[in-house]
Amino acid sequence: MAVVPSSLLLGLLQLIVLKDVASSEAVCGQSVISPRIVGGNPAPEGAWPWQVSFMENNQPICGGSLINEKWVVSAAHCFTKGYEQYDVLLGAYQLSIPPSSLVVTTVQQVISHPNYNGSDGSPGDIALVELNGSLDLNDYILPVCLPDSSAQFSMDTSCWVTGWGQVKDGEALPPPQTLQELEVPLIDRDTCNSLFNSAPAPDLPQNPVLDDMICAGYPEGGKDACHGDSGGPLVCKCDAGWTLAGVVSWGEGCAEPKHPGVYTLVPYYANWISDNVPNISFVACNHAGWHSAPIMTLFLAPLALALP
Repeated sequence: MAVVPSSLLLGLLQLIVLKDVASSEAVCGQSVISPRIVGGNPAPEGAWPWQVSFMENNQPICGGSLINEKWVVSAAHCFTKGYEQYDVLLGAYQLSIPPSSLVVTTVQQVISHPNYNGSDGSPGDIALVELNGSLDLNDYILPVCLPDSSAQFSMDTSCWVTGWGQVKDGEALPPPQTLQELEVPLIDRDTCNSLFNSAPAPDLPQNPVLDDMICAGYPEGGKDACHGDSGGPLVCKCDAGWTLAGVVSWGEGCAEPKHPGVYTLVPYYANWISDNVPNISFVACNHAGWHSAPIMTLFLAPLALALP
């Protein structure tokens, strides 16, 4: 029998420990598939395993993002008319063809932020949704990373928005209703307000983009989230993995010029999330961008979305 030197054995044990530590830290924001909702493209199956769909009468009403085995982040405006009738889909891909990974559950409770006042463009358009029962996580059902309150996303970062919403204003996603993905650049608040102010809408005040919001999209229009995508994820790549930068909140139409999509800024509400979700974890993200991606690089392509 060969004898393993103690120094080599110690080194092997250290490698095993380091591997386990790395695995335990990489529990959020991971995807086994390389990723891509007006102007969007079909996403590869399994690319966005935190994507949630809230369904009513077999129609996608809103999206959401799984943050642990029992909680989802979505938009407060998705739950103003109640939630008892909603089915919650996880592990979904093509809504018309349920995959073997699909899990359907219901809502136990919704905690909407107290600042939300029920109007379009209201601050606090974020909600925490507790599911009925804990989920078994797998390659197709995994949580997204949550940014801590200090997280800052570089404005030259391209992020991704996903959902099953309308492909343009008034036009539903056609069968088999494949999850759509869209690459969108972030737009700073001052620039975004200037865009909205340059093409004023009768129902919007001057400078409608508030401190708890972030914009993403294209000034020329053509690509955007739309009706049915509300509450869904805007994710950016950080060292820890895909991180929830924003929640699809509101817009002026869908993919209209000078009216990019507006998202609730998740780091702004990190402390509120921590106060309401037991034992939730957060990640730092102060230099989002492709240069900070982990060794396993993901190659993405564009998509587009819609609001309820």
